[in-house]
Amino acid sequence: DMDGLEATRRIRASEASGQHTPIVALTAHALISERDALLSAGMDDYLIKPLDEKDLKASLNKWAHLKSSFDRSISKVVMSIHDPIHWQHSLKL
Repeated sequence: DMDGLEATRRIRASEASGQHTPIVALTAHALISERDALLSAGMDDYLIKPLDEKDLKASLNKWAHLKSSFDRSISKVVMSIHDPIHWQHSLKL
């Protein structure tokens, strides 16, 4: 088994020079020690459960600018969504 910390370490180790994949953790823990562990592993940011829609949107907007290809990909995904997101259901997952 691999947790998010190990997955992040492996992703960071495999990135080519100049490449950076934004990684945002979703955690139930709001402790400073948990925050430090997430950021030390190479995560860029973290969100705390229960997830708030405005926090998710802010995080996506904050990190999506890092790569123009990521911007184009996320734009395609957003443009392809015809049904509104059922936030109450999604936030319970």
